[in-house]
Amino acid sequence: MKLDNLNELENNNNLKNNSNENNALQGFIRELKEFLEKQEKKLKGESINQNEKRKETSLLEDTYAMHKITVRCRDEINVGIMHVLNETSLNDINGKDIYFIHSKDIEKGLYNASIYSKGKAYNSKQITEKELPVNAGVDSVLRVDNNKYVLDEALTNKINAEVQNVIKTALENQDARLQKARVEGHVYKAGEVEKDRVWLIDETELNTNGSTLQIEEIEFPEELLRNAKSGELYQYINGKYCRVK
Repeated sequence: MKLDNLNELENNNNLKNNSNENNALQGFIRELKEFLEKQEKKLKGESINQNEKRKETSLLEDTYAMHKITVRCRDEINVGIMHVLNETSLNDINGKDIYFIHSKDIEKGLYNASIYSKGKAYNSKQITEKELPVNAGVDSVLRVDNNKYVLDEALTNKINAEVQNVIKTALENQDARLQKARVEGHVYKAGEVEKDRVWLIDETELNTNGSTLQIEEIEFPEELLRNAKSGELYQYINGKYCRVK
């Protein structure tokens, strides 16, 4: 029976006399309507989920796209994520395998998963989109049940929250290190120069204390970076780098 038919029946019934039988029928119709409305909402929700676009990039890839990352920060993030997955597979899965989807091969249309068990990744596998359960994508955690992949939503949410915290902490540490290394009035010598960053040696610190402090400067002014050369000197004045002439 459809909701439209029930609405029509309810309206017609309301026109009748207010008898006990009529009240009982109205109560039954209301309960049936509520049940059908819940089922309809559930079905609509499943339909929306099935049509929802799968996640195709990882939290790590999203971070690289939004932030400039030093080598040290990248290593901290990778080690942190590995620790989260190893600890989860050691403590939260009762010795059973989990499949963590870490990336997608866009050209082949396959999802790359690492298989974890007992505190380490021991194998890898590529999973087709047809094999994936509804709502699964990159950064999802899967299990195998009756020879089919199933989404472990609770574990997915737990791991993603911990990975987000790892990334947040690493970015904060990166910012703190760079802020500490940029010292007003200090002179820096350029070492290796790349298209989006330059490695700097704090010459003032070297000459004063004899210590070698190297900075991977990812916020070097673009107008200086375009023509920067190894061996050139720069001074940090009023919160920015200036070429020493």
